[in-house]
Amino acid sequence: QRYLDYWPLIIRNRLGPRKTFDLLVFGLAQYVLPTAAVPDLVMATARNQLPLLMPMTSVTMLLSLVGMWNGLERVRRADNLSTPVFLMFLQTLRGTLYTCHWFLVMACVTARMSIRPKRLKWVKTLRQDDYPVYLPE
Repeated sequence: QRYLDYWPLIIRNRLGPRKTFDLLVFGLAQYVLPTAAVPDLVMATARNQLPLLMPMTSVTMLLSLVGMWNGLERVRRADNLSTPVFLMFLQTLRGTLYTCHWFLVMACVTARMSIRPKRLKWVKTLRQDDYPVYLPE
């Protein structure tokens, strides 16, 4: 729902090309890929083949792993911590494994939303750009 509020800004390219591209890639990696990866894995297992989305899923997970490592490294340097590299590797691996549950969550929630009737009434979040601004003269 939160991204529905930004469609006018995205369509009019008010975010700029870099932010629009970043938002598009984020949406694909966060919502579209996990929703498609689970059925792809199930069908690949049933047909005894490799999943079609394995390259995209691998790149997404690798970027997540690298981002977690860089974040831990930045905190370690900023706080002058002497955390062993092996421990940082374990923390990064643990975070990446935790992130993997998002694939299952997105697939289940999407399947549930496509079957169950809608119960929630969506109300648009009001933003400053939604109202004309009258400045005193």
